[in-house]
Amino acid sequence: TGSLGKALIEELLANKSVRRIAIFSRDELKQSQLREIYQNEDRLRWFLGDIRDLPRLKQAFHGVDFILHAAALKHLTTLERFPEEAYKTNVVGTQNILDASVAYGVTTFVNISTDKAADPTSELGKSKLITERFTAGISSYNHKYISVRFGNVIGSNGSFIHTFRQQIKLGGPLTITHPDVTRYFMTVSEAVHLVLQSAIIGKHGETLILDMGEPVRILDIAKHMI
Repeated sequence: TGSLGKALIEELLANKSVRRIAIFSRDELKQSQLREIYQNEDRLRWFLGDIRDLPRLKQAFHGVDFILHAAALKHLTTLERFPEEAYKTNVVGTQNILDASVAYGVTTFVNISTDKAADPTSELGKSKLITERFTAGISSYNHKYISVRFGNVIGSNGSFIHTFRQQIKLGGPLTITHPDVTRYFMTVSEAVHLVLQSAIIGKHGETLILDMGEPVRILDIAKHMI
């Protein structure tokens, strides 16, 4: 139920051939807000729980044949301090979803990863690279289990954009880890369409890497926002 999850819900609801959408999230506030927005949409099913909890997770899988897995801990600095939490949510949580998907015959599984999984140096990148390997390791001849790597989705939960806004609101300073750090960026709308396109064009076991153009310096963005 983060920014990407919300946008995916909107896109899927626009497709009348989608019979049912199950939303599984541990964020009770955001789920409550979405339920208020979509209170008249009878195709939605809501589940509050944590992907670390396999028995609870399985309750959402009845009749599901298509999984978009966007749940993850993503804040780089926080995960460097608490790497075990990155492991429990990103790695164990993903393995739980994969186990449930196989058990319930899910035909298409899309693991939303990150460009930080390439030659990873951060706990986020390391944990997501493991999820890519888990996903690719599922044995299947009739199903499609793939991963897709993203750069930074502008304005998404955990984005440094929110941090910069808060720091500016408080009068500064803005904190940047290194003046030469660069990132790739995309909009939420672009991310949604690329996730769904990946599910169509991807082949089982693949990790799809998106062409995101040229990287942008974080320092330049900070100066622009100031």
